[in-house]
Amino acid sequence: MKISRRVTAAVLAGTALTLGACSDDKGGTGSPSPTSPTSATGGATSATDPTTSGAPTSANPPVNRPKPLDMRAVDPCRVLAATPLRELGIDKAPETRESVQPFPQAKACAAQASAGTPKFGLGLMVLPVTDRSAADYVKYTREAGAEVQPMQVAGYPGYLIKPTNRIRCDVVVDVADGQLLYVQHTDVSVPQKVPQATLCQSVVPNAEAAVRAAG
Repeated sequence: MKISRRVTAAVLAGTALTLGACSDDKGGTGSPSPTSPTSATGGATSATDPTTSGAPTSANPPVNRPKPLDMRAVDPCRVLAATPLRELGIDKAPETRESVQPFPQAKACAAQASAGTPKFGLGLMVLPVTDRSAADYVKYTREAGAEVQPMQVAGYPGYLIKPTNRIRCDVVVDVADGQLLYVQHTDVSVPQKVPQATLCQSVVPNAEAAVRAAG
């Protein structure tokens, strides 16, 4: 009987260790469901994106910037209003948006072309992101199949990102350690009026204007 009790205790202890290894610190048993990025015109636009930390690590090399830009002090609608929206045919006033994927903690601002205008379906969105690094987000987009082109944006390291869904083109600017400025240009009209290549040409000067306004 003593042997049986010892075996039973050992089995129960092993089971408890196995269950403990499967749960996280908050008592859950798995990762949260990823969510889809949201376009400037309000629709979900691309592959799923896990929530990750943007804090720099000792493995990241130093980044050459004119000066760090703290996105915590940036008003996204003030920045968006400083971009040449009218040149894109976007005539509606910028509006604040909350919980925009893939940056749910960031406050976004978006503007669209009015219904009935030739450019209806076009949109431009700006997000100052304080909790994710540009390198981390670019890594994710590459893993999701996007084409990424390094570039300079108003003197800052940046990336032109062409997602696989082709209805948008994005620019991500490395403005500070663990922070980024995200600019997205979309066309959700059906059929699509503006090809992705043209969206990418148009988003770059808007991203440059956004960086200057943020600084």
